[in-house]
Amino acid sequence: ISASGLEIFIIASSDEYKDYTTSAEYLETISVLKGYDDGQLHLEEPILRYQAALFFARIVTGVTDESAWGTGPSAAFTDVPQYGPIMDLIASMNIIRGYGDGRFGYDAKIMYQDMCAMLVRVLGYETDEMVKTYPTSYILKVEKLGLGLKNIKGTDYVNRGQTAQMVYNALTTEIAKSVTDKDQALIDLIAKVNGGAPAGDATKDTYLERNFDVSSRMTFKVVATENYKLAGYDLAEEDYITMETV
Repeated sequence: ISASGLEIFIIASSDEYKDYTTSAEYLETISVLKGYDDGQLHLEEPILRYQAALFFARIVTGVTDESAWGTGPSAAFTDVPQYGPIMDLIASMNIIRGYGDGRFGYDAKIMYQDMCAMLVRVLGYETDEMVKTYPTSYILKVEKLGLGLKNIKGTDYVNRGQTAQMVYNALTTEIAKSVTDKDQALIDLIAKVNGGAPAGDATKDTYLERNFDVSSRMTFKVVATENYKLAGYDLAEEDYITMETV
């Protein structure tokens, strides 16, 4: 899924959609995903823990300029050379936990089961019972929320493209409980970092609406195969429909 302004493009076909470029490019338009120094997104590269922390900090706080937080080393972890304040923030939110020995795992790769756990925490669905039955409980919850990937094992490492797809899905998923909802100190910190602007609108159900000012009413461009149907409606290629969230 990708977008330009408020126009969302849905690419649909009878085959499983395995190329995550479109979702990644949408995240790039709202500065949630950023490319490398060569200007490329490198979606085939494994996602690293510090990159995931940047992802989550942007969607949870709405602050997409990481330099606003400060880019020096961590105050809490021994292996974080830069983006330290963000790593510390995400750890304090309990989204990405350190290893318990003073290390964050800054440039370590992430298994699918751990990405599932991180996204469950981002959306506020983690329970004590889920912690006891890790990782199965997190994988099942992600599947139930519609965030999961197909044909992947829990111990497989995820790449930047797969992560972009999961993060996009999370952006449009109803939040159970956000870490920013009742933590006044954090709300004040986000406002300070964001140049005095308040934290996102907590009355909104998704991070996309809260922090990125996306209207709940959008025009969708559907690219479909000849036999594709949506709610009984035969769609021609390049058809347009209007959808409204409820």
